[in-house]
Amino acid sequence: MLLDGAASVDTSLREYARICDQITQTAELQKESIRFLKSRGCRFMSYHHIPPIGADAPDRETLIYVHGFPKPWVERYIGQQLYKVDPIPRRSQASTRPFRWLDLVGAPELTARERHYMEVLVDAGLGNGLAVPVFGPHGRNGYCGLGYGPDAGVAHDEEVTVLHEACHLSHLKYCELNPLPALNAKLSFREGETLSWVAKGLSNGQIADKMGVSPSTIDTNLRRIFAKLGVRDRVTAALRGVALGLFD
Repeated sequence: MLLDGAASVDTSLREYARICDQITQTAELQKESIRFLKSRGCRFMSYHHIPPIGADAPDRETLIYVHGFPKPWVERYIGQQLYKVDPIPRRSQASTRPFRWLDLVGAPELTARERHYMEVLVDAGLGNGLAVPVFGPHGRNGYCGLGYGPDAGVAHDEEVTVLHEACHLSHLKYCELNPLPALNAKLSFREGETLSWVAKGLSNGQIADKMGVSPSTIDTNLRRIFAKLGVRDRVTAALRGVALGLFD
């Protein structure tokens, strides 16, 4: 049952923020976030963590947890790899506010496969729900899917704001508890300079001329950069450098 009154809403959100501050384990965060969302009337919940640009994470690994969704739907979503054509998480990353799942039914910008997915979603009988975008440090963004069931309405605007803030708190805590190794990468001055030229599209020979060193030195710099950032190629190294703010 939803809490009544602005004071109650504020109190519940402040209490959840206090709990998040004290959490030290991901499992505990999951438990408390589910508890809070259930108290707000949510029956179905999912959380997708979207790694920063250049991270080596397959699409399926972005689904961190799912709770309350019917088992046949979860098995179908994962088994048939519907996550690859689900337009809702992708669309959420272009939005600053939550929106209703079914707002995308018939949306002209969807591909044929995405339109088919929305038809499958409607036929599954899950009802409507909220797509909640969340954003974190160094491009570590995410998506929270919140459903109310086939016979329930979707939260009013004030409640949507509370849910958005709660999901954002949860996402930031998840990022804090699960740091990505590359986020702590420390490049030397010369390595950072090399990467900045790579990002501008220069070849090793051109970079060597710019920096007044030999091409073999640039090769060595790049090997060290790849190792520190956990990447295997120049393009991914440049993208990750941009995401991590390693150069202007």
